[in-house]
Amino acid sequence: MKSEKLLEAMNDLPEELIAEANTRRHHPVVRIAAVAACFVVLLVGMYPFLRAMTEHGGSDDGCFVSDRDVLQLHGALYEIVGTHYETDLERLHLPDAITEEMIGQRVDTAPDYGDVYAYVPLEGRSGTAPAALYLLHRTDEGHEGEWWYLAFTGFVAGDESGYAEAETMFQVYGIQSPADIAAVRDRHSGEQLLSPEAFYDTLLAAPSFGWEDFHEQTSAVMNASAGAVGIRLETDWGLRTYMTYYPETGFVKWLESYYQVGKLL
Repeated sequence: MKSEKLLEAMNDLPEELIAEANTRRHHPVVRIAAVAACFVVLLVGMYPFLRAMTEHGGSDDGCFVSDRDVLQLHGALYEIVGTHYETDLERLHLPDAITEEMIGQRVDTAPDYGDVYAYVPLEGRSGTAPAALYLLHRTDEGHEGEWWYLAFTGFVAGDESGYAEAETMFQVYGIQSPADIAAVRDRHSGEQLLSPEAFYDTLLAAPSFGWEDFHEQTSAVMNASAGAVGIRLETDWGLRTYMTYYPETGFVKWLESYYQVGKLL
C-alpha cells in the first residue's frame, strides 16, 4: 500500500477515537492489537503482489515460476525442467528423454548452469521473439553432463506496464499462422472451443495491455473470474500453452499480458 494511501486511511479515523486513544494508558494488549492492525494493513497493501506470486506458483495456467531454478535468457524467464519432472513434461507435452536429434546449435551459456542449445523442433520458427524452449547441457556440480529443458515462463518486463503483443507471443510458441495451431481446447475437459483460424485472427487483432494498464481499464475482472474459461492452446508439434478467458469483461490473459477480444466463445 502506498504511503499516501495509508495516511489517507489514518486521517479517516473518527476524532473521538483518536482522542480516546491518546488519553488511555497503553496496555500491552492494546499495543499487541495495534501491531496486529498494522500487520493487517500491510497484508492488504501487499495483496496484489502476494496474489501474483500465488498465481505464478501454481500450474493451473501452465505459466508459472515455481520454487525450482529459473534463469533469465534473451529477455525472457525460463524454468529449468528436468526429464524426471513428470508433471511438467506432461503439461508441456515433452518427451521424457532428450535425444541427439533434438539438440540444435549452441546459442548461449547460462552462468552457473551450463551451455544453452536450440531445440530442433523450434529452430527457425520463433522469429525475433524468445524461443518457447531451449535445451540446457548442465555443467554445475551434481548435474554434470545432464540434458534438461529450459521452458519459457514469461517476459522480463521492460517497464511497469510491460506487455507482449499477441504476435510476439505466438512467435514464442512457434506459431506463425493458424496452420501451426493443432487445437484450441478447454483446459479441463479437452473440448474443442473454436477453430485455430478464429482464435488466431481474433487474438492477433486484439488491443493488448500490461498488468498495470489492464487493471486501470477494468478493476472488476477478478470479481468476474467465476465465469472464467481455461484455454489450452496446442501447437502442431505438441507444445502446450495455457491462458484464461473472462467472458464478462471480454479479456484473455496470457502470462502477464491481457488481450481485449470481446465475445470469444
